[in-house]
Amino acid sequence: MDITTIVEFREAIQQAPKSLLSLKDIEVEVETLSHTRHFAECWATLDKRRVVIYAPITPQAMSYAERAEDALRGKNSRALSSFTIYRNELLLGNSRRCSIIVERPLRGTPLTEMLYTLTNERLTAGLCSLRNSLNDNNLSHNNLRPENILVDNTAAWHCIRQYYTTAATGGDNAAFEHLERLIARHALADEESNELHDTLSTYSTETTKPNRERCEELGLVGFNNERGERVIECKYLWASDFEEGRSMVISRERRAGLIDSDGREVIETRYDEVEYDPNTGRSWVLNDGLWAEFDYLGNQISGWGEES
Repeated sequence: MDITTIVEFREAIQQAPKSLLSLKDIEVEVETLSHTRHFAECWATLDKRRVVIYAPITPQAMSYAERAEDALRGKNSRALSSFTIYRNELLLGNSRRCSIIVERPLRGTPLTEMLYTLTNERLTAGLCSLRNSLNDNNLSHNNLRPENILVDNTAAWHCIRQYYTTAATGGDNAAFEHLERLIARHALADEESNELHDTLSTYSTETTKPNRERCEELGLVGFNNERGERVIECKYLWASDFEEGRSMVISRERRAGLIDSDGREVIETRYDEVEYDPNTGRSWVLNDGLWAEFDYLGNQISGWGEES
């Protein structure tokens, strides 16, 4: 079964429910389309309940989701009684198909609300239990924000929205430590605080069309967000406009690369040339006269050859 790209997922999901085959009564919220390290996703309504649709954009994605489901099923909790995953298929272009997951999120109380009903000691104990559960199964949740954590009436914690990967590639330990500090200070209830966003920015979802405004300083190019705040410093000789969350850039050393909307290098700025195609999410990279193809996440998916 094929995996998909962000662009293919958006095009297919816009054809729903026809593209979702057996899920004829589903209503997809196309405006919520986003992606994580391994999945493209969007919200939808099925049988009058909100669900999340996940499509794999890396070969490892489905195995991580299956392991995460097994880990959740192994926890004895009332909240898990409402947790449901449907296996289905998404019809892509050229009659290709990819596996998808349709998840009915857990029912429970958001972590921020539990600050008013549970003591810090019980919240910290629940956090420790959740941390141990992930570690025991070598999983990283990859999106440890308060709005993605629920607490049931037994004070058990559960991650929602399955942004799972292996623990070796995640940063959950730092996230857990920061959550512990915020719980101790009741800082999770402070809507004006940006600490959690700043600390856990690597876990955030990224919409496919972020609003980024080019800016220049001392002859170098960077980007501001929609509020005029600098989000990518002016350090490039040249940068393309963002398309599907990616911008081609050239460094001061005249090396080419590809960045995401937070300024992270998806493809390092060390190549002769980078050509990004927003219609497929693929990039062609030139190095010492040879070309190679890279996927949307910056993984090399072909050997070096003479033709692009």
